[in-house]
Amino acid sequence: MSDSSPAKKTKAQVFRARLFSTLFLWAIVTAVFMSGQVWAFIGFMMVASYLSAKEFFQMTLEGGMPSQPRWGLVLSGCYWVVIGALLTNSGRCALDALAQVDSVFIVLAVMGGLILQLRKPIEGQKTLTEVAITTTGFVFVAVMFSFLARLLFVPVLESGVAVPGAWLVIWLVAVTKFTDMGAYATGSVIGKHKMIPHISPGKTWEGIAGGVVFALLIGCALKALMPVELAVLG
Repeated sequence: MSDSSPAKKTKAQVFRARLFSTLFLWAIVTAVFMSGQVWAFIGFMMVASYLSAKEFFQMTLEGGMPSQPRWGLVLSGCYWVVIGALLTNSGRCALDALAQVDSVFIVLAVMGGLILQLRKPIEGQKTLTEVAITTTGFVFVAVMFSFLARLLFVPVLESGVAVPGAWLVIWLVAVTKFTDMGAYATGSVIGKHKMIPHISPGKTWEGIAGGVVFALLIGCALKALMPVELAVLG
């Protein structure tokens, strides 16, 4: 009988895949940044948030954890439409109102999830687990992702730039990606001491240290190169 299991990727293949994803991400981010349009930034983040939420619920299903993926995705989409409309139309003035929006949608996630459970027989703990995981996915992905959009309007600039925090978001994405690549590169070369082998066998303490170093280097380098654009960092 032939073995139909997929071949394990080599470290070089994994690194090339990560490098390609990094370059592809930066190509999109650069296009959005060059446009200078609020709707482009919000639209990109909306799509990224939705795809992330979809992946989260797919992971829960594959892991045997009950959830309500359709309700979670519908809620995430509606949430981002509201967040996007407020930020696009009101910018910084909408930041204070977003806390109320978060509260309303979190309550809606719980109540809506419980109401949807009435369509089928109560199954004890599974019923509450579905609602809990769905709500967790919504908060962990959609709500947390929205703070990236809020960063666009945190800095106060006198120049009247439509997205004053664009460089702040670029800085955050750069630090995040270089942390990932730095951790993988360092761990692949000198990684010996396993960190969490029961969760991720490839993670090492040396890799974590390398990720921190890469994050500090790119973070400080960008701050030095753009002291005005990143003045909000202090």
